[in-house]
Amino acid sequence: MSTVFTLIILNIISMIIIFFYVENDNLKPTKLTLIFLISTFIVWISFIGGIFTNVPTEFVDLLWNVCWIYLILAGLAAIIFEVKNSRLYVIVALLLTSINFIFFSFSISIGNM
Repeated sequence: MSTVFTLIILNIISMIIIFFYVENDNLKPTKLTLIFLISTFIVWISFIGGIFTNVPTEFVDLLWNVCWIYLILAGLAAIIFEVKNSRLYVIVALLLTSINFIFFSFSISIGNM
């Protein structure tokens, strides 16, 4: 658990360095990409921190699916809009979106067993 949390913290720090220390204005990410990355990290930290276990079951069933579907759709939108701007952010958004999709599909398949 601490290894995953450490990796998430290192990922957040690297994203902050990439986003705010880019000299060229053309390489800065769009607001949609920033919203996608921030919401991805919030959902990941909520999952690892166990916030979903403290909420009633009926609400969590709805919240769980909505959060992950939102992350997947926001990631796809960020990829589409970021292609014109910078390939670096496309790669980052593509990796995070694929991780979110794989995790969501695994959680759905395990939940249906």
